[in-house]
Amino acid sequence: MAVSVDKVGKTWRVRVSWYVDGKRHWKTKQGFRTKSDAKAYGVELEQKQLNGVNISDNTSFKNYFNQWYNTYISNHIRNVTKTGYKYTYKYITDYFNNKSLNKITRQDYQNFINRLGEKYSKGTVKRVQNHCRACVKSAVLDKIVNTDFTQNVKITYDESKSVKVDYLNLDEIKRLLNYSIDHRTPLRPQQYLIFSAIYTGARISELCGLTWDDLHQNYIDINKSYGSISHKIEKTKNESSIRTVAIPTKMYNYLQELKDNGSDFIFYNSNTSDVVNNRSANRQLQADLQALGIQRQGFHFHSLRHSHVAYLLSLGIDLYAISKRLGHSDTATTSRVYAYLLDEHKKKIDDIIVDGLNKI
Repeated sequence: MAVSVDKVGKTWRVRVSWYVDGKRHWKTKQGFRTKSDAKAYGVELEQKQLNGVNISDNTSFKNYFNQWYNTYISNHIRNVTKTGYKYTYKYITDYFNNKSLNKITRQDYQNFINRLGEKYSKGTVKRVQNHCRACVKSAVLDKIVNTDFTQNVKITYDESKSVKVDYLNLDEIKRLLNYSIDHRTPLRPQQYLIFSAIYTGARISELCGLTWDDLHQNYIDINKSYGSISHKIEKTKNESSIRTVAIPTKMYNYLQELKDNGSDFIFYNSNTSDVVNNRSANRQLQADLQALGIQRQGFHFHSLRHSHVAYLLSLGIDLYAISKRLGHSDTATTSRVYAYLLDEHKKKIDDIIVDGLNKI
């Protein structure tokens, strides 16, 4: 690898060249105020090249995304989250093919988002945008591109593909809770998982990750999760997900019935020699709802978390306490995820307020 510096007018230029498979490549940048600045930039590129970073001006979007993901992301996320990044890589590859990162304009990228919006939901498009924004910001820091072409891009999406998360009303929550308790048997820990989700609002991966050391008479310690794909202990969704959740004593007593399952995990299914998986838990949930005559299209296990929030709101629990119980980093996250519930709750509160004011 060679680094050369020369003066062009009143500024300095650096030229870095190297060979790959006998073919010469180079990268040139000018406009440095001093020779030492130009030389320092050249040395920086040289070091990146030695570390395996592709510094070529014609680095494709898909190749840089893949390199960025493997360097900065893959080792810090759960397996289930990795799937989303793999889809983003596919979308980038399908649309941009081998187009160089530094040749993509904001208009090009907006067209990419528009194309995705024709087929996918708001959640999918936003996830892709978040991945791409983080990647391109990294490319700016690496000086592969000068500007962030993902800035001020408008998200478009197919409204029909957006899934409205349903939840149970107070009466239905009580009926499902009692049904799962009444029909529990240690041979099928799925029912225990259902009423534990209603009691705690925890994610299914967090509940499945619980071991007996995490269970206490008045609370559970959530400090890990169980991967439905890896079938291994994984990190929680984020740092704020590590928390203590208060539970009723009767939940503690019910779970003691599983103590002889021969595993460190609470929700271990001896029939499958593994922790209860999402599919079997959802099957049991659907069977329970059908037996109770509760019709909810698209209702799945994660909907129990939303039902838990709806129940807490009905009790008048404040948003900060709910946020901490759910393991959110701040109330803004809770407000965003459960905005539809908060709007409904606000309307009920407004009706109570107005009714009270009318009595003055």
